[in-house]
This record gives sequence, C-alpha cells and structure tokens, in this order.
Amino acid sequence: MTSRLALSLASLVESGQLLARLSATGGERRIPAVTSRAIAVLASEGPMGVTALARRCHVSQPTMTEMVRDAIAAGWIRRLGPNARPKLVPTPEAVSQRIAQREAAGEALESRFTRLGARERATLERAAMILASALEAEHG
Repeated sequence: MTSRLALSLASLVESGQLLARLSATGGERRIPAVTSRAIAVLASEGPMGVTALARRCHVSQPTMTEMVRDAIAAGWIRRLGPNARPKLVPTPEAVSQRIAQREAAGEALESRFTRLGARERATLERAAMILASALEAEHG
C-alpha cells in the first residue's frame, strides 16, 4: 500500500508541473529549467566543473555537458581558465535574467492565490521552505 507521504509527494509533483506550465511567461529568450538551476547553483556556490554541477543539479554528466555547451553559446555561462577541465561561472546577465524570470513566474501565478487567507499563505510559504530544505539536505 502506498504511504500517505508518497501520495502527498505525488500530488506535489503534479501540482508543480501545472505551476510550471501556468507560470511560463513570454517575452525574451527563456532560460530552460535545468540551465536556470545550474545558474543558481553556480551563483550561490561558486565556480565548479561539469561533473560537480551535474551532481548538484541531479542530471547526468552527458546531459550537463550538452546544457553547458548550449548555455555558453547563449551567453549564460562561461568557462574560467584555459585548462582541460575549466570551472564554470554564470554571466551577470544570466543571473539577472534568471531573477527576472523567477519574479515574472511568481507574478504570473500570484492572482491564483490571492484568495488564500493569512494562515493558508503562511502554510504555503512554510511548505516551500520545507521542500527546498529537504531537497537540498544532501548538499548541506
């Protein structure tokens, strides 16, 4: 029998997928989700190589290699150093665009949640913190 926690997490996944679709905004060139995650990791944790970044973003090394190639071509990530295994850093423009994209996504969704009372909003904020903390725990 599936546990109550497993069912709740499955529901969160489905809701998260819907939230992602509803929050998509038009406009300028959108940073893809995995690239956005990589930019956030590099901005908060500093330069790292492809293998470490793949591990932090929970994707395979070949997937990250391809994403990095595309992100470099787009001007979102750059290599530091001339060596065979350079460290990667986000460009300032990518960091700014990621923040703007994140804020636009929140604004696109906000009207769907304005009817929530103060207690429900606090619960939602707490749930978001719990999820982030639980998902990042292994990298503490």
